[in-house]
Amino acid sequence: MIRHHSVTQTQLFLFILPLLLFSCLPGSYKKSTNPEFSFGVLTDVQYCDCEPRNDRYYRNALAKFEECVREFNSNDLAFVIQLGDIIEKDFASFDRVLPIYEQLMMPKYHVLGNHEFSVSQKKKSTVEERLGLENPYYDIRVKGWRFVILDGNDISTYRVPKGSAAYRSAKTRLEVLQEQGLPNAKKYNGALSDPQMNWLRKTLNQACKAGEKVILFCHHPVLPKNTNTLWNDTEVMNLIESYDCVVAYISGHYHPGNYQKKNGVHYLTLLGMVDTPDENAYAIIEIYPDRLQIIGYGREPSRALYFPNK
Repeated sequence: MIRHHSVTQTQLFLFILPLLLFSCLPGSYKKSTNPEFSFGVLTDVQYCDCEPRNDRYYRNALAKFEECVREFNSNDLAFVIQLGDIIEKDFASFDRVLPIYEQLMMPKYHVLGNHEFSVSQKKKSTVEERLGLENPYYDIRVKGWRFVILDGNDISTYRVPKGSAAYRSAKTRLEVLQEQGLPNAKKYNGALSDPQMNWLRKTLNQACKAGEKVILFCHHPVLPKNTNTLWNDTEVMNLIESYDCVVAYISGHYHPGNYQKKNGVHYLTLLGMVDTPDENAYAIIEIYPDRLQIIGYGREPSRALYFPNK
């Protein structure tokens, strides 16, 4: 004899409840929605026609960079940005690496790194023109977002010709930091100038008033503090954390990568592409209403960076 079991309302509720809870998990949310848009990001290609040194494989960077560009072109990306140090040294290195970047089929942007200025004294003043930059720091707007590109080399000893007034001023500033025993008091770091800080303050004011969320890009990190952060890292960090519309600060320069969240801002440092013989490192970042979804390639880890309820 076949027995027919009846299901009570309580049993039905207990069956459905786990499904409802699961549908609210971040992972299921990710699968059930599409991003508002996505962009590609990479850092520290550091190509030159040089022998490997200190676990950096300069010639190998070209093949990895080409692989990265092919992958970006196979995705629907709003733009791509490289976070600096696209060359290791020598102005002629631009002739090998920039044509690869130009193969991208979407808008593409540059952040200035310290190695861009590892060229002859007479060529330093032409670096921005070679990269097609009208300004060393600038901003772009995409679908209700403001992307702010900073120049961490604004005040530095390597950007300007030796013996110039700007060089002497930067050298004095570095010596003061060294006397204070600060870990970031290194000649390969720099600082944002007062004019750039004023521009940043004005830009963030405009973005917040317009209801835009903001992501900042700079070659040099500001957090976690280490030997590679900006000379005026605390000043920059305090400024950006005073604006609720800022959600992230993304950098390169510190090749092992890094991450910290502080006062609602995600500080993400991407891994350097140059650091292995053949394993790559770059990312696609998806923009969702509640988070940044980092899709890492190669050594770059994937992660979700959720926005605070501000």
